[in-house]
Amino acid sequence: MLQRFCAAMALASSMAVAAADGPLCPDHPIRFAFFEMGALYSRGVGIDKDLVEALQKRSGCTFSAAVQPRARTWLELERGNLDMTASALSTPAREKFTWFADYFVDRNSLLLRTELPATVLSLADLVADNRVRLGVVRGFVHGAGLDVLVAELRSQGRLEEVEDQETLYRMLAVRRFDAIFGYPYVYVQYLDQNQIGDKVRAVELTTLPTTRNYLALSRKAFTQSQAQRWQELLNTMRADGSLQAIFQKHLGSAAAHTMLKY
Repeated sequence: MLQRFCAAMALASSMAVAAADGPLCPDHPIRFAFFEMGALYSRGVGIDKDLVEALQKRSGCTFSAAVQPRARTWLELERGNLDMTASALSTPAREKFTWFADYFVDRNSLLLRTELPATVLSLADLVADNRVRLGVVRGFVHGAGLDVLVAELRSQGRLEEVEDQETLYRMLAVRRFDAIFGYPYVYVQYLDQNQIGDKVRAVELTTLPTTRNYLALSRKAFTQSQAQRWQELLNTMRADGSLQAIFQKHLGSAAAHTMLKY
């Protein structure tokens, strides 16, 4: 009974967030972009799909969602042709046209083809060995430390950019490049899908800090006050266990706890 009471109070709190200070929604259905990325979203299911359904229910806003490449998503957000996306990383450039509401953290791993010399064990080794080529998804930001490395390899002609995650792993499978960055909730699925789990070794980049992920909202569709209320709505979902339930459904309780505790 106590649990039901707490859940009811949390729902009432989220409804109050939606009702305060005028409309939470823009004057049109929220144009939302998914992108293919393992457990976050893949072929119509995933964490982001469940998150959108929960946000729609709690906010009372109508969502119109589509799947598109990540580079296009950021371009359309900047132009004002798109209103929202999830699992996004913040940069100074993006902050000029986007509000950010945080809700989970993660950390990349380095995935290396097993054919690489055993001396390639770290990011420094990757940079030092000019035979190693890195693949990335066009338009991705990788977070602390890694974006500098990506820029350096690009300047050396050792970087290849592809459109999406599925292409990234398919090209890794045929040795188009030797290394990529990946999250466990992404690479487990795609390594298995391409039958290359035994041909790739994962190096956990534990020396890097975790990277905060956000709900990204176009400044052309939402005011700063509205963006803050979306943050409050996400905070309510964290407090009442709703985010935990979504992440746990797709990743298990241990991973969900790690990604939501910060």
